[in-house]
Amino acid sequence: IGAYPAPNELFPAGTVTIVYVKNNDRFMEISYRPNTTVEKEISLYANLPQESVALNETTHATFVHLRDQSFCKKSSQTSVGICQFTRAFIFENQEVVVMMLADGRHATDGEFIEMARSIVRE
Repeated sequence: IGAYPAPNELFPAGTVTIVYVKNNDRFMEISYRPNTTVEKEISLYANLPQESVALNETTHATFVHLRDQSFCKKSSQTSVGICQFTRAFIFENQEVVVMMLADGRHATDGEFIEMARSIVRE
């Protein structure tokens, strides 16, 4: 878990990021990003392929395809394996932007959608 009280080049002030690990690899990273908007976050990826997904009747998310290939670092005794992110999933929940990130090998589209739906229900 990372908390970022001050803004930096990657996170707006107040961001909380949780890294989920599965089979000793980073499965997904979820950032809760206050003090920003979905439109602003998605605009950073305006030139990349995007798809809209309905999470429920009132909430839509945007899949952003960041890259096709991903370079990875294998896990060791002191760290989990990580790969470059290949996909982002962005939506708003209770006035906070939620950004979910994963590489193409670990989280399926269905896992993104179901994890997002579980957040929206909170």
